[in-house]
Amino acid sequence: RALKMPAPELEGTTADIDTNISAKTMQTLKFLKDYDFVVAHFNGSDEAAHRYDYRGKADFITRIDREFIGPVMQEVMQPLKIVICGDHVTSCVTGRHSADKVPVIAAAVNYDNNVPVIGTYHDIHKFLMGASD
Repeated sequence: RALKMPAPELEGTTADIDTNISAKTMQTLKFLKDYDFVVAHFNGSDEAAHRYDYRGKADFITRIDREFIGPVMQEVMQPLKIVICGDHVTSCVTGRHSADKVPVIAAAVNYDNNVPVIGTYHDIHKFLMGASD
């Protein structure tokens, strides 16, 4: 909202592990038709970690892969850059946020060129904003 990006309220989205991932998938696919930049936010893994529920956290991440990432990558035919990362780390052992490094995954779908190694936030910026050849 601070960036003036649309943030629709989707049915069944709860910001927890029971959120409606399919609704987020469908909205993301709709937005990708009209926007060059789309953010999809999932909070369930953070909430599970706050409850010390490592299995729930892992299961939720698996659901995101199966119900969001897979369908988006199968549906999109145009070149698409994807960055998957957290905004912080939450430990299932302590149930608290930590200062650990946040894992980042980057993928270039429907591109001929290679994805660079992501080491810092500057690399993410270069990846997203770089030439799309």
